[in-house]
Amino acid sequence: MDVIVPEHRLIIVGSGHIALPLAKLADILGFRIILIDDNKETATKERFPMVEQIAIGELGEILDRL
Repeated sequence: MDVIVPEHRLIIVGSGHIALPLAKLADILGFRIILIDDNKETATKERFPMVEQIAIGELGEILDRL
């Protein structure tokens, strides 16, 4: 018998001052992280190297796609 454990995914909305420590903690806990924001200056791979995906644009539209 094989046990299949689903991967945990966390979608962080916004790239402000709380998002960075949250992303770091989620990474330590093994979450797959997706960051969405409408601010391309703060939602960067340099600032959030631990995230799997960064989506920039209108938040409601991005959430609908996810």
